[in-house]
Amino acid sequence: MSVSEQQKFKLLILQVRFLREKLILHKEIEEEAGSLFSKSFKNTLKEMPSDVKSAFESEEQKQEEREKQRFSEQVEETQQRAEHQEEQDVPPKKTKPKHLKLVYKEVAKITHPDKLKDMSELERLEKENLFIKAGKAMDEGNLIDLMDVALHLKVPFPDPSEDDFELAKNKVEKIRAKIKKIENTTAWKWYHSDEEEKPLMMKDYINYIHQNLGG
Repeated sequence: MSVSEQQKFKLLILQVRFLREKLILHKEIEEEAGSLFSKSFKNTLKEMPSDVKSAFESEEQKQEEREKQRFSEQVEETQQRAEHQEEQDVPPKKTKPKHLKLVYKEVAKITHPDKLKDMSELERLEKENLFIKAGKAMDEGNLIDLMDVALHLKVPFPDPSEDDFELAKNKVEKIRAKIKKIENTTAWKWYHSDEEEKPLMMKDYINYIHQNLGG
């Protein structure tokens, strides 16, 4: 494989790293947006006509009943799985990429605790964290995470295979899909709208839900 293909693969790994950080931030904002959206929803509902409020109160009671039923079913399902666990076949282990061990050995040469004695505390902690991450990636056969550690340490690794490229591309698409899912939620869109628009958006949302209750 050519150098350009290696560079493309490294860029994919860096893209995964960037998207993971973006997803973490999105989840933090999603939590805040959800909390504020919920408060605004409850406050706005108080100002809505009585028939709208009554409909939501009735739906809330139905939802509580559905949740109780769902919880009961989950408990029963868990108990059944536990009873039959010994009879289940052990799932086959995933085949690890052949070059996973080679990369791990190179990473371990730099990050193993025995190699860190003369380093500063900050540098030692950084290397120890990378060593732990690499070990976990090795155990799980996680090529993407191991390559990310290798890039952090500027450790050379074998030319990527077509399967490696496909794996990295799939990881990128999966994280993008998670980010997009968060951005498409009503709470996210409401949170990022202008302050002047939020009250009207909330009323429109409540009216829309009211019209579709029981639908």
